[in-house]
Amino acid sequence: MLQSTRIWIYRLSTMIITLGVIPSVFAQTPWQKIERAETALREDKKNNLHVLSPNTHRWSVDILNKAKKQYAKDGNVNELQKQLETFTQVRNTARFHANKAREAIPGVIKARTDALRRKASKTATKSFNDGEKEFADLIKKIEKGKRSDAIKKALDVERLYRDAELRAIKFNLLNGARQVMIHAKEANAQDYAPVTYARADSLIKATESFLDRNRYSKKQASKLAQAAHYQARLSIYLTQLAQSAREEKAGFETHFLNTSDQVARVARSLGVDDQFDAGYEKLVSDMLEAVKNLKLGPENISSSK
Repeated sequence: MLQSTRIWIYRLSTMIITLGVIPSVFAQTPWQKIERAETALREDKKNNLHVLSPNTHRWSVDILNKAKKQYAKDGNVNELQKQLETFTQVRNTARFHANKAREAIPGVIKARTDALRRKASKTATKSFNDGEKEFADLIKKIEKGKRSDAIKKALDVERLYRDAELRAIKFNLLNGARQVMIHAKEANAQDYAPVTYARADSLIKATESFLDRNRYSKKQASKLAQAAHYQARLSIYLTQLAQSAREEKAGFETHFLNTSDQVARVARSLGVDDQFDAGYEKLVSDMLEAVKNLKLGPENISSSK
């Protein structure tokens, strides 16, 4: 029984293959074929065929769009089938060119991806666009079969993208500090708080120099950038104090008294006399000594008065 069943299945399969008889359950409607082709194009875009083989990929898109419109107009299944076959051939050619690009210029593709990840197209526009222009030329060469010509130019194009990436990294880390420095300059911080203003400017330059050597050491670079941002903000604050002291008779005295009151609160909590007639230096020294003498933590600190 089992043997006869196998023979029957074999004969049926042979008849299907020979006569081209496909059960209706497996048949695709024309619109399903079109939908399947559109799905393939979406997959191609995910795989960057529009970047790595733009002309051929665009051609495949045009063929499918034309086939879809024509079928909607005349319903000619045979013509649609021909167009879909042409679409498949062109799509395969685009995939072939894309693979050739991946093999020929992997460093350029990686550099471009890294630059895009850093949003260089928005924050280092000129450098990135220079890279895009040269990259497009490389891809054209590969699509035309001039692989060796593309490889010769690859390193120069990679450098353009790496430059754009570095500029983007610097922008992302330092733009905040730079914007504050613009406000500081408008407030004349370079005149009223020259030391702090210069310190902020120096930290910005130090961050840039560090990134030139270590663009991926984000933790250390972030510390430098944050320090620059703080000094820039501080220069504005000090400028406001200096301007207030010039404009008001008791401006400087008022600020000193407000600040000393805050320091006095800490001094009293540590049991230190809050005397400022000799300035801050002795008081701070006494406070540090009091902290050193603490043995059991907060319970040893006397209550504020």
